[in-house]
Amino acid sequence: MTKAERLLAILTYLRGRHRAVRAQQLADHLNVSVRTIYRDIESLALQGVDIQGEAGVGYRLSEGDSLPPLSFTVDELEALTFGARLVKACADPELTQALDQALQKIRSVLPAKKQHEIERRRAPMLVATQIDTSLSRYASDIRHAIQQERLVQFGYRDEHGTETERRVQPLGLVYWGYCWHLVGWCLLREDYRVFRLDRLQSLLELEQPFCREDVSMGDYLSQYAPDAQTDFWAL
Repeated sequence: MTKAERLLAILTYLRGRHRAVRAQQLADHLNVSVRTIYRDIESLALQGVDIQGEAGVGYRLSEGDSLPPLSFTVDELEALTFGARLVKACADPELTQALDQALQKIRSVLPAKKQHEIERRRAPMLVATQIDTSLSRYASDIRHAIQQERLVQFGYRDEHGTETERRVQPLGLVYWGYCWHLVGWCLLREDYRVFRLDRLQSLLELEQPFCREDVSMGDYLSQYAPDAQTDFWAL
C-alpha cells in the first residue's frame, strides 16, 4: 500500500466511526507501525484536514471534515486539471492559491498509476492566455462581500472617463470579454448595473448589509441575458 492509498484509508476509517480511534487501532487495521500512523496524521493535518487528537483518547475528524470519500476516473481528473489551468489564467491570487491547495490534496491521494496517466495526458494541453492582473483586482474582496452579504463602495470611471462614486449590492462576478465584471444592484441608479473591475478606482466593503432581498444574479440574467445564463460562470 502506497502512502497516498494509506492516507485515503485513514480518512475512510475515521469517517466511518463516531468515536475517537486510537493510533494502535489504525496501525492494526492498516498493518503498519504506530509511528507510521503518527506521520500520516501529521501529513493529513498539513494538507488541511481537521483531525482532532487527544492523548489517551485517539483521533477523530471534526464534523466539517466528515465528507464522503470521492473517486474520480482518469477522464474526470483530466477535466479537473485542464479546468484548473483555465481558471488560473484569469483568477485572482487568492482563488488561485486555493485552487493549488485543492489540486495538491487530490494528487496526494492518487495512486501512482493515475498520477502518471494524468501527467501524460496533460503534456499536449496548453493554456496560453494570461490576463493582466489589474483585470482581476478586487475580485477576492467582492467575493468576500457577497459571502458576507454586505454592500461595497467604490469609485468608477466609465468608458467616457466620467468618474462617479457608487454603492452597490454585489451579486456576482462574470468573466467575459477577457475581463472580470461585477454584477450588482446600484443604489445610485436604483437598477442592475455591470462594472468592469479594471475601471474601479478603489473598493471598500461596508458594514451595511444587503438592502434588497428581491434582487439576485439569477434575476439579472433572466431579465437582461436570458439566452446567456448557461454561458456565464458566476462566482
